[in-house]
Amino acid sequence: MLTTVFPRFKVSVFGGSAWEWREERQQFYLHQFVPGQPDLNYENPRVLNEILAAAVFWMKLGVDGFRLDAVPMIYEEHYDLDEPEDPNRPPEALPEEYRYWQHPYTYNLPRVLVALAEFRRFVDIYSLTDGIER
Repeated sequence: MLTTVFPRFKVSVFGGSAWEWREERQQFYLHQFVPGQPDLNYENPRVLNEILAAAVFWMKLGVDGFRLDAVPMIYEEHYDLDEPEDPNRPPEALPEEYRYWQHPYTYNLPRVLVALAEFRRFVDIYSLTDGIER
């Protein structure tokens, strides 16, 4: 997700803003972890197609499984809203820490399960074409 206006505050898992400014693009981008790991926009079909193409590349080489990391965070929504404070946060938590906030707009959204089911279906279909069970 890119934006040219200053985005609403969201905290990365490792603390501090989850938004990073790129001078050469004159835009912010979202990273829920470190700045060197920008979040991919899985809403964009071109992004999803590139991910699936990478999966095909590895399956053609004989890979029979994938490790998916940080799956609950592959989708985000409501970039224009701040996430609410967590009333059950640890008393020592600070606002610049991830644990200070609830994450209804960036964590475990319903379409995450849909995406996982679609990825599984894709791998199953590909496995039928090459005869290798994964």
